[in-house]
Amino acid sequence: MTALIVWTLVALVAAGVVALVASATSNGADPSFIRDLRAGLAARRDPASARLDAELLDAEPVDVPLDEFLLATQVDEDGYLHADELRDTLGKAKQKAVRSVHELTRRPV
Repeated sequence: MTALIVWTLVALVAAGVVALVASATSNGADPSFIRDLRAGLAARRDPASARLDAELLDAEPVDVPLDEFLLATQVDEDGYLHADELRDTLGKAKQKAVRSVHELTRRPV
């Protein structure tokens, strides 16, 4: 039990170090990590003001019919994932798994 607590604390310290390094190496063009963290914590304390800020920052939605959107994003190339290749790969994996299970369950004579 003590080992679990120690490793959990080590992981939390490591996460804190990573967050600190990430905030220190920021180039300044984007908001800093610490500023974002503080804004998030403040939003948890006062959800009404956070909701108001979110509404003020929300952009106007763009209404585009679905068929127009699909035509604009249409791609002529083949898809990345082919069902036949996936089926063959899963079939081979199943055969290997069944073979290894049979080998493990065989008892020596």
